Amino acid sequence: MQHPSYYKILDVEPEATPQEISRAYRKAARHLHPDTGDERLLPLYLLVRKAYEVLSDPAQRAAYDLSLRGNGRPQPEADWGTEEEVSPERERQRRKRERQARERRARERQEEERRRQQERERRLREERERAEAEERQRRERAEAEARQCRERAERKERARRAQQEREERERQEREQARRRRRRRVWGTVLVAGVGGGAVVVLVPGLLQPTVFLPNAFALTDSTTEYRYGSHSDEILVGDWDGDGDDTLGLRRGAEVHIRNTLTAGGPDLTFRYGRADDEVLVGDWDGDGRDTLAVRRGNDFYVSNRLDAAEADFVVTFGRAGDAVLVGDWDGDGADSLALHRGNEFFASNSLRSGQAEFTTIFGEHVTDVFVGDWDGGGGDTFGTRDGNRFKLTNSRGLVPEVRGEANRDFVLGRASDTVLIGDWDGDGRDTIGLRRGWPL
Repeated sequence: MQHPSYYKILDVEPEATPQEISRAYRKAARHLHPDTGDERLLPLYLLVRKAYEVLSDPAQRAAYDLSLRGNGRPQPEADWGTEEEVSPERERQRRKRERQARERRARERQEEERRRQQERERRLREERERAEAEERQRRERAEAEARQCRERAERKERARRAQQEREERERQEREQARRRRRRRVWGTVLVAGVGGGAVVVLVPGLLQPTVFLPNAFALTDSTTEYRYGSHSDEILVGDWDGDGDDTLGLRRGAEVHIRNTLTAGGPDLTFRYGRADDEVLVGDWDGDGRDTLAVRRGNDFYVSNRLDAAEADFVVTFGRAGDAVLVGDWDGDGADSLALHRGNEFFASNSLRSGQAEFTTIFGEHVTDVFVGDWDGGGGDTFGTRDGNRFKLTNSRGLVPEVRGEANRDFVLGRASDTVLIGDWDGDGRDTIGLRRGWPL
């Protein structure tokens, strides 16, 4: 069956542009579409759609134009659409397939919406759980902070009571000392004698000890000499203010008195640290150029980087309780650390840490009187020994196994009964040996 020309069906000229063909198709489809409710228009709508499918495709339109005869009709053998192709039955089947496809897409959209709803519910549930967890953590932090505040308040109260008890003890000690001073006879007692003479009676037990601090390895006219402390005081040596030269301090019980000049007089700083029976060590533990204290209890060392009565900054466990302990800057890095002395063996570490020693060295024979100092100003500490009033010093550095130090300096100084003080008294970077004597020269 032949149909009118597709150009006539769409009511356009053969020279019509694709835009004109598209407008003509939309106009015809609005009037002939089966959705208008008139099933009789379905064959006409199918013809319009077939005409548009052919004329909207450039290749099909070109072939169609070639098939047209002089009367404007396609050739009989050209297959541009049969009645079967545009039959209502095929259109109903096509529309059924489209409806099924729409229903399938609708089901897919519903399924997708259901999945999205489940995802939203899951996220809301997770957010609620997260919020509940954060609220629990907030409550726990608040409880922990409240507990810490209570503990801090309790510690402060205990510290306040302890401070009050210490102040009361110190007041009582001062009162007792004041009462004892009233009963003492200080210095020199002058007694009138027969015939206008006089007898001078000395009370030597009440005289202050004298310190001799030379800047060389001998007592000279330039030796600094003055009286300092009492016989029961423990003398400490250190660079307390970081100015490069060492000065003296003393310890009475747990009370420390620091003086920043090599002169007689009262302390520049007083504080309490440790217990009265602790062994006290002096060193620049953090390398800041200022010496501070550490106390030893057994093989535990309580180290502080401040000159005050605060608690230790850290605790180091090192060696055995019976070891002799020395303090020095073994590697010249500016920070002091510890060494242990057993017989003629020395076990040292270059850092303040618990555990085994890093280095071992042997120095001299079995010795008990050992000192540490930077004898040549080379930037690191080495050993020295005393036998009576004979001193032997070594400048050999490098605490390594199986190295036996030999003395670089051998000399005699002071008396065997003198207490040895090691320090850099003039700030030249070189340590020398000072002496403390209970009686004047």
